[in-house]
Amino acid sequence: MSMAWIQAGFFSDALGMCVNCNIILPMRDVSQPDRTKRPVLWLLHGAHGSCDDWLRYTNVERYATRRGLAVVMPSAHMSNYMNMAHGGRYYDYVSQELPDKMRQMFPLSDRPDKNYIAGLSMGGRGALMVGLARPAQYAAIGCFSAGLDVPATAPYRDEVLGGQSPKGYADIRASIKKLTNSRRVPVIYHTVGTEDPFLSAARKAQEVLSVLPGYNYHEAPGGHEWDFWDAAVRAFIEQLPLKDEPDTWR
Repeated sequence: MSMAWIQAGFFSDALGMCVNCNIILPMRDVSQPDRTKRPVLWLLHGAHGSCDDWLRYTNVERYATRRGLAVVMPSAHMSNYMNMAHGGRYYDYVSQELPDKMRQMFPLSDRPDKNYIAGLSMGGRGALMVGLARPAQYAAIGCFSAGLDVPATAPYRDEVLGGQSPKGYADIRASIKKLTNSRRVPVIYHTVGTEDPFLSAARKAQEVLSVLPGYNYHEAPGGHEWDFWDAAVRAFIEQLPLKDEPDTWR
């Protein structure tokens, strides 16, 4: 299967500005009738990054091609994927507006069993936050090199929230508590490098997240670096619970 790489620009109502994102989209065989919507991975970048990072520094396109998986990579700047006290509503953008816009443009499935969210560092925490706040929206969450509380990034989150305590969607611990006895919890793949400076934060997060069914924690050699994240996204994609049933255009 061949893939198309698409750069999309559009106006975001949630952010009040024009935005860009990258999309990897499986191409159909024009000789065959194909009205299948694609399973999709919403892939988030880390702090100081952008929508280009995963394409520039990993082989995610090759890994997605093997499984016929579409990948959408937005930019969220230093928002921590939250609605900012003095800025854009990035949680609303990533969790709701972006999926709606992308499905209007491309044949992406809206079925929960064909949607997955993952990210690295800031994006890993963001994927956990979004995925656990909206568990009916995703089948799996990938959290790479991140924890719930990382001292080095706490000042950014404090600025985003305007000094307020996280509430609602932003309170990951509250989301975990709500899901402890739920039957509808996404599978979670949580991995961190043994030389990563965020290792202790990831281990503390493990203690909190381990109450959830389908939570999987892994440590492997590596640091806070692209070699590790390339291997992490490959492992995540290879074990995604993709479904074979067709999802056709309406």
